[in-house]
Amino acid sequence: LRKNIIDVMKSLKFFGIVFMMALFACNASDDNYEIMDAALQKAETIYQNPDGERYETAKADTLQLSSDLMKAAGYFVSKNDYENAAKAFLFCGYCHKEANEKALAMKTFKDAEHFANIADDSLTTARAIYNVAKFLYDEHSYGESIDMAMNSAKYYGNHFDDKAYAYNLIASSFLMQKDYNNAEKNLKKALEHAEKSHSNRAKRKVLNNYSVFYCEQQMYDEAIKCLLQTKNEMDSTNVLFNLNIGILHVYNNDYDSAYHYLKEALALSQLYETAPETSVS
Repeated sequence: LRKNIIDVMKSLKFFGIVFMMALFACNASDDNYEIMDAALQKAETIYQNPDGERYETAKADTLQLSSDLMKAAGYFVSKNDYENAAKAFLFCGYCHKEANEKALAMKTFKDAEHFANIADDSLTTARAIYNVAKFLYDEHSYGESIDMAMNSAKYYGNHFDDKAYAYNLIASSFLMQKDYNNAEKNLKKALEHAEKSHSNRAKRKVLNNYSVFYCEQQMYDEAIKCLLQTKNEMDSTNVLFNLNIGILHVYNNDYDSAYHYLKEALALSQLYETAPETSVS
């Protein structure tokens, strides 16, 4: 009988240990979730829109954030939380892109697309595909970029600002191919979606490309009209605005206006420590 009592006590002690371990694991799991979710929340306060551009005032250690997001992605995958895993990979891609780590960015965007598809998260799927299309554009693979961007547009639904970015990227690729007919068609779609979204940033990007579209066909007055609509409140984007409009006035043989805007661009570039350059957006 004594042996039986001792065996029961040992069993109770064993189950007590198991219970305490399970309780500890549960608490640790909850703590881990909060830590991993915090990394996601931080990323959401830093990056905006499908391009993964930072908010003007956002500051963060990109290397540390990308490390935290990779841990978060792995954690969420282990918990079969594929929606949050996809978002973590997407934000991690933005970090790698900002650090000019192209190979890592491409891999994490593709991981984001994979897990977003599993989770049936169409917005994250679209943004992941869009960012791959952006890389293809940067590598001058314009045909592939167009295909990918068109694919991303299918997933956006009523996210009109995202659609504006997608069609604007498609138009950019057609502009680089000198296919002005298709460029104009997609610029029109991009502008329609930008206006529906009430996104000034998206609208400025589209109008900048409209100015390139008109400039390449030597329609300088139309190009200037487009750029005049893109002027933002006083920030670093006005460097590009003044530079572009100054160059257009040079093409239009209006040297007094050109001098005014180019002088302003130089002053602003020194104020914001920005290297002014003009390009398709």
